Amino acid sequence: MNKITLETTVARANDLLATDLDDETILMSIEQSSYYGMEKTARRIWELVEKPIKVADLCSQMAEEYRVEPEVCERDIITFLEELFKEKLVIVQ
Repeated sequence: MNKITLETTVARANDLLATDLDDETILMSIEQSSYYGMEKTARRIWELVEKPIKVADLCSQMAEEYRVEPEVCERDIITFLEELFKEKLVIVQ
């Protein structure tokens, strides 16, 4: 995998089942035989990657919504996206 950067475009993987349950989004990956729960910030990121989005745009949106320093936001989001990519929950373009 190439390193995810601010110039990378990410989107949800197509082969996932997802449902909202109260304040949590539950994902199921048949390929990975795993399920995942996303709350709060993770859930918001998941909403924003529904369609392809450049990581820089995602970080700008999140930094504005959560009033976080851009550098902190970028670091945390890239780390999270790398975890999602490793679990095959997002695709990288």
